[in-house]
Amino acid sequence: MSSLFFKFLFSPIQKIFNQITNILSSIIHKIFDTLQIKKNLQRLLNFILTIISFQVRTFIRITIIVIIAISFLVTSIIIYIIFYRAYVPYIKLSAPVYFQYYNDKPYAELDLFEKFYQKKDSTGSVLRRGQSYTIKNTIILPTSPHNLDHGIFMLNASLLSFGNSLISSSARPYLMIYSSPFIQKLKVFVLSFFYLIGLKKEQQTLVAILYENFIENKNQPLSKIIFELSNSTVNIYSSKIEFIANLKGFRYWCYHWFFSSMFIGVIVIFFAQWFFLILLLVFYKIKVYQTKLDSQVTEVDFHFNIPKNNSEKKKKKINNFSNLKNTNLDLNDNNNNNQLINTNINRNNLNNQLINRNRRNINDNNNQILNTNTNTNTNTNTNTNTNTNTNTNTNLDLNNNNNNNN
Repeated sequence: MSSLFFKFLFSPIQKIFNQITNILSSIIHKIFDTLQIKKNLQRLLNFILTIISFQVRTFIRITIIVIIAISFLVTSIIIYIIFYRAYVPYIKLSAPVYFQYYNDKPYAELDLFEKFYQKKDSTGSVLRRGQSYTIKNTIILPTSPHNLDHGIFMLNASLLSFGNSLISSSARPYLMIYSSPFIQKLKVFVLSFFYLIGLKKEQQTLVAILYENFIENKNQPLSKIIFELSNSTVNIYSSKIEFIANLKGFRYWCYHWFFSSMFIGVIVIFFAQWFFLILLLVFYKIKVYQTKLDSQVTEVDFHFNIPKNNSEKKKKKINNFSNLKNTNLDLNDNNNNNQLINTNINRNNLNNQLINRNRRNINDNNNQILNTNTNTNTNTNTNTNTNTNTNTNTNLDLNNNNNNNN
């Protein structure tokens, strides 16, 4: 396999270096002829040139293979990174929520396309279509007596698509964590140093999960969220919303096992590039072989009239080539038919020989039967002759007796 690969890849380079070495050797031979140096030195120099040319060819082959391997490695890493960014979604998206206290119920409006403009995909949506997300809201409140005395308040979130069409709405209650006055004073006393420095603040963070399994719909992509509080007397430091992707299957492995999955993916892409390169070289050799066949067909076409237009030339080449194929097929069919005829003739000859043998056997049997019949006839004739002779003799005897009596 390696020898074939070297032949495919380095055959033009080898031709160039052969030409260069031939030119150099011819120049050096001319110099030696002009200087009248002995032939042994010329042979030595030819041997050195062949060794140098072989080493240079091997060095260039190795360098080309190393360059191709490095380029394939870099491209495989780039391809895997592009695949990772296209396949694995953003794991966490967060945006601040700013409430407006103009009405009795404070509200906030968040436009996802404006906020996450750089994180939109090719379809124009911020969230990955078909991906499951957990949507949660976080509110930071001061631990003031007013908020502690307020009790429960509600947060309503409405998810809107293009044209402000409602996708879904969710409402969640919030309640600050109660602590007794003694515990609160003790906590302030223990953490007073951190409160004075500014590392700690007297506040609470409340988190509510709005959706546990929100799936982005391709027909109604999420574009806007409207938040609304149930009471305007609640004091809030800040608020934010988070979109957390629930990864499953291959996406989970790609994200949580990043380096191992990257290693496997880069190796697969690297060997796939080598495979496609070898396929291209094979197709190139096949094309060169086809051009040689076409040149042979054109040599056959010179025996015919050459048309003027290129299209007519191509048509005539194709027709001649098809005619040659058809004639070859006809010849093959004729050969097959001749073989069948010969086999039939041989069978007829064998049948004739068998018939002749049978006829001979019948004639021999008939001759034997005739011979036996003739023998029996001769025997009967001899018997009849003997009987007649005896009868005549008896008659003569009787006549003589009669004469004597007379």
